[in-house]
Amino acid sequence: MADQEVEAIRRCQRWTRDAFQNDSQLRFLVQALQTSGCEIPDGFVRCIPCKQKAAGGFVPASEKHPRMVVLCADRLKFKSLVRSTLIHEFIHYFDMCSRKMDFTDCRQHACSEIRAANLSYDCNLTMELRRGNFQLRGAREACVRRRAKLAVQFNPNCRTPVTPDGDTGGPGSAAAATVIDAVDAVWHACYEDRSPFNDSNS
Repeated sequence: MADQEVEAIRRCQRWTRDAFQNDSQLRFLVQALQTSGCEIPDGFVRCIPCKQKAAGGFVPASEKHPRMVVLCADRLKFKSLVRSTLIHEFIHYFDMCSRKMDFTDCRQHACSEIRAANLSYDCNLTMELRRGNFQLRGAREACVRRRAKLAVQFNPNCRTPVTPDGDTGGPGSAAAATVIDAVDAVWHACYEDRSPFNDSNS
């Protein structure tokens, strides 16, 4: 492993510890998970080099590995991004473990993505400016919609097969429509759903 990757992993681990110690929203979420019987074992959060655009992800348990939250150390250049990614992925864990959401269902996956984008720091002004998005009016809702659609489109259960005329899921395709429909169908209920925070810790 290159020295640069080792340093990125150490930085990610340091910022992760800081988030768990000092971010009240993350600590509240961890407490809500534990109260719901959702375990957070040692090694649940892992900083690794991912070589991809994603900042991280929630990995469900399988025969090959336990469930975990992966943080892409080589993509996380700011402490605030580590904090936001942790909250985002722990919202997914809460939805899967405590609320029994099924991510093979496009609408349930879309709901969790809406909640994760909205309840984390994903769509605050600083994050959006770093992405080069300068919209002000309706910026938060636009960001949450965009990020939910981007996430759901990678769910293989939310894509339609390639059609004889070459439909591969690009803009305007049947697959794209499936993603948009899923997000739109659950938008209002899930955008307003702040569980487990409700109005007490936001």
